[in-house]
Order: sequence, then structure tokens, then C-alpha cells
Amino acid sequence: MRASATGSNKQIPKLSNDRKAKVSCGIWNCLGVMISTELSHAMLHTQLPKLGYDFQLHYQGIKRVGDGWNDHLEKLIKYKGANDGSYPPRSDKTMSEWVKTQQERYRKGMLKKDRLDRLKNAGFSFIAKNEQAIENCRRWNDRLKEFIEYRSINDGNKPHFNCSVLRKWASSQRKHYHQRTLDQDREKKLKDAGFNFL
Repeated sequence: MRASATGSNKQIPKLSNDRKAKVSCGIWNCLGVMISTELSHAMLHTQLPKLGYDFQLHYQGIKRVGDGWNDHLEKLIKYKGANDGSYPPRSDKTMSEWVKTQQERYRKGMLKKDRLDRLKNAGFSFIAKNEQAIENCRRWNDRLKEFIEYRSINDGNKPHFNCSVLRKWASSQRKHYHQRTLDQDREKKLKDAGFNFL
């Protein structure tokens, strides 16, 4: 209980540890901005506890904030593993926003090196979905050009084993054709190029 200036008693609200950590982080950030030029770090560590500041909660709060990024990365890795490498749908707003934020930070050069390395190791795509579609289309057209050049040099034969990238691409086109999942525009381009779907 604390007496106010008017003499009435007001109870200080009780906070959960999670809320205390957030408040504690906020106080630390404000103090850091206001008095960083006047007090040394050592002085803050000796003076603030006298005012009731809890450094343990502060560091727990920082850990929780940092762990949020790790949690999102782990969730993304699990999702991609269970869904054939695809990204979470837009309906999962939290994850799709997190993915978008990482892509934006990468483009702006604002992604920390350790996070960048971890995202690369996880096979993260730094290209947004619409940009990814454009890139996929460009790559497909490049492969088609390679295929046409290969056929003109090799008397219309299918790519040999030593052309593994082109051979896999051709195999993928046949698979999509037989599963009826090949885009009509791509199918027409392949037929015009004399592609053998058998």
C-alpha cells in the first residue's frame, strides 16, 4: 500500500513475471536513452536495484525477445519439412509476416550476419512470392533455350546423363505433362520446340 499526495491509499497492481520483464525492459530502454551519457554502466547496476529495478527480469525479457525469432525459424523449418518445402500460407499471418520481414531486411541489408547464415542454412528463400514466380519463369525459359540448343547440336536426342540439370528439367516437364499439371503455355512452347513427352 502506498499513500498518495492527497492522502488516499492506492494499491500497487501486481504484475506477472512476464509483464514485469516487459516493464523492466521498457524502463531500461528509457533509462539508457535518457542517462547513458551521464552514468556509467557500473553505476546503473549499483543504483537501479536501490530503486527496485530487477536486472534478472530484464535479462529474462531480453532472452524472451530474442527467442521469438528462433521460435519462428524453428516453426518455419518444421512447416517446410512437413509440406514439401513450401512456405506457410498467407492465412497464417504471424508466420507469413515474419517471412516477409526477413526478406525485406535482407533486401535492405539490415539482417544480422548470424541470422542471415542460419536462414541460408535452413534453405530460406530471400525472394518474395511474386518475385519468386518471375524468377521461376525466367529460369524455366532459360532451360528451354538450353534444351533447344542441345537438340540442335545433338541431332534431336534427349539430354545425356552428363547433362544432369537439363535431364532433370526434361524429366520434370514429362512428369507434369502426364499428371496434367503442366501450364498450357509451357506445354505449347515445349511442343513447338519438338519436346518428346514419352
